[in-house]
Amino acid sequence: MYRFWMLCCLWALVLPAAIAEPLLLNEQFSRLILGPEVKVLSEEGAGYDLVEVLALPDGAFQPWEEEIFRFGYTSSAHWLKLELDHAGEGPRRLIIELVNPYLYEFHFHELRDGQLIASDTIGTRFPFSRRREMAHSPELPHRNFQFAVQLQPGEHGTYYLYFPPSGYHLNFDLYLWEENYRNTWQQRFEDYILTSFFLLCVVYLMILGIAIYITKFNYYWYYFLYVFLGSLLVFSDLGLSYRYLWGQSSYFQQIALVIIANLYLIFGTLFIREHFETRNNYRIIDHVLRVIKIISVIIIPLSFLTPGIEQFSFFYGLATFQNLLIIMACITFFYLLFVSIYSPSKTFSGLFLIGFSLHGISLIIASLQDVGIIAGGIMPAYLMKMGYPVTFYTQVTLMVGMLLEMVFVFYIAIKRFRKIYSENNQMLRDLAMQRQQNMDALVLGIEGERKRIAQDLHDGLGVMLSSVKMRLDVFKEKVGAANGTAEELEEIIKDIDHSHEEVRSISHNLMPKSLHKLGFEAAIEEQLHRLEALDNGVKVNFYKNISLQQASEQAQAYLFRIVQELLNNVLKHAKATEINLQFIRHEEQLLITLEDNGVGFEHTQSSGKGIGIENVRHRVSALGGHLLIDSKPGSGTLVSIELPLASLSGAS
Repeated sequence: MYRFWMLCCLWALVLPAAIAEPLLLNEQFSRLILGPEVKVLSEEGAGYDLVEVLALPDGAFQPWEEEIFRFGYTSSAHWLKLELDHAGEGPRRLIIELVNPYLYEFHFHELRDGQLIASDTIGTRFPFSRRREMAHSPELPHRNFQFAVQLQPGEHGTYYLYFPPSGYHLNFDLYLWEENYRNTWQQRFEDYILTSFFLLCVVYLMILGIAIYITKFNYYWYYFLYVFLGSLLVFSDLGLSYRYLWGQSSYFQQIALVIIANLYLIFGTLFIREHFETRNNYRIIDHVLRVIKIISVIIIPLSFLTPGIEQFSFFYGLATFQNLLIIMACITFFYLLFVSIYSPSKTFSGLFLIGFSLHGISLIIASLQDVGIIAGGIMPAYLMKMGYPVTFYTQVTLMVGMLLEMVFVFYIAIKRFRKIYSENNQMLRDLAMQRQQNMDALVLGIEGERKRIAQDLHDGLGVMLSSVKMRLDVFKEKVGAANGTAEELEEIIKDIDHSHEEVRSISHNLMPKSLHKLGFEAAIEEQLHRLEALDNGVKVNFYKNISLQQASEQAQAYLFRIVQELLNNVLKHAKATEINLQFIRHEEQLLITLEDNGVGFEHTQSSGKGIGIENVRHRVSALGGHLLIDSKPGSGTLVSIELPLASLSGAS
């Protein structure tokens, strides 16, 4: 405060310079991006103080010829002078707004009709909460630097901005607003844009994270962090991080952008290297990307030193090098995308190129503007003329480019996932088919081996037993009835007859001749007759409305083994007096039911896991069908099998 009163006293002794062409404010005024309306004075070193500036002739200030203020990295001090005349009626409340959240330090002086009204020092050198201490600041400070001023009708206001040498780049947009317009329509318009942008980023990150977790595309976590850091970069570049996250740490505000930008660059290069497999496909580009990543890692700890080093050359060199590194990375990405378009690998380079174009070009332009190679500020002035001004320090095209890139990369990820998913499914189908073919070959091999063993038993052991019986019959006639030998031989012959019948039974069970000679249906009917012959107390009912003679040999063998196993179970365990077997065609399905009135059993999930039932389940599954067993003690058993006719290869 003492400085303020000192300046007031000194001002009383100094005559103001002549007023030249002040900006007239009429009733229709609502907004203006200041450029030629402002006069500038630049001096090497620290420059003049306020008293010295007020004593200077009006010609010392030169009109600014551009609409945007771009001083770049400068070691000079700069004074800006704005003069306003209220030509309307009633008081006018205005807002002077500077758009650059990284302005290290500057001074604002307000003079009204030649009298010093207010003088403040502000910038990122101070905590964000300092802005609340300014008497003319809003209750909740804005992300940009705003100064509320008021003019009465006919009153003349002069406003000075002083920027001492800081070593930081001095680039900013300067706006003049009618206060009500700025705090209502314009604020809602900008809040809507920013809320929509960051909400889209949050939703996108949530969907992307879930998609990565499901698809197991783990290298896309690099892209997840890339998008997150890009969103944080924009959040900080707009001044919102200083407002909401680290408002009390002016030190971190000075280094945050460099740290976030380099982390953003690191994860971007990591994702690009993994996606395009540059280690294997583009060795030279991979080396360049590795160098970019290493340099970015080195810059991060160096950035912690910048607030403590007052030498302008150090910060200027580091900032310039940072911008050139971003330009180099973008050019490398573009080159990689162009080259990989002609690669046979499915990297979707064309879509990547479209998605990255606006984002990459915006990064290159912003970096070239920062180092002073090209002029900037075209977009804010253009949007102001179009009637849609935005007070964003971050380029609007960069934000739009980020959203565009996110959409394209997510689409590429989905396309790649669908491609890999389709390839995996095809591989699984091929594997299942190969497994089924192997199983079919095994079953056919088993059936062939059964046939061979049955033939050997019938033609070999069966013939030998018949021969032995015949010789024993002859021997019995020779021996006669002496010493009871005939009775003993008769018993031996009966045992041989029994063994011969057992061999025939085993041979038949292994491979009934009727299955190969007469077909499936005859083999089933023969099996039913044998069941009735073995158990005179059981009655078998067989019904069918479909012929299975055209079914494949393999399908017939499967069906026969299924029925044979089920009938054997009934014979061994059910103690049934009646069995009903049905083969029914229903639409494109074959329904097989086997029902008995036997003792039944308590059917649970574990009770149907015997070897026989497991064999039935396997064969039913191999034919693409379903098996259902329903049984209760004392209520008999119902076995139901449903098979698609297509799996029987020609069944009709």
